[in-house]
Amino acid sequence: MDKWEHLRISVYRREDERIDFVAKRDKASPSIATHGGMEGHFNVTQSEWEAYLGKLKDEGWELIHEDHEGDGHEISYQFKRAKA
Repeated sequence: MDKWEHLRISVYRREDERIDFVAKRDKASPSIATHGGMEGHFNVTQSEWEAYLGKLKDEGWELIHEDHEGDGHEISYQFKRAKA
């Protein structure tokens, strides 16, 4: 039995300073390959993004990996928390 839940967030920072991101919760693996447990947020401001990250921290999520891709507009974050 897994003792961790995983969350992966793929972020795209647009030229107009807005942010698009997709979050995928998966209790077994941090893969974002399937649509189940996925939520999308589009055209959000920096302050909305920061509020979302604050909510994750309040829910017990811990950042375990951050990967910057390409020209820096694309970032992937992986989080984990103890399974409730």
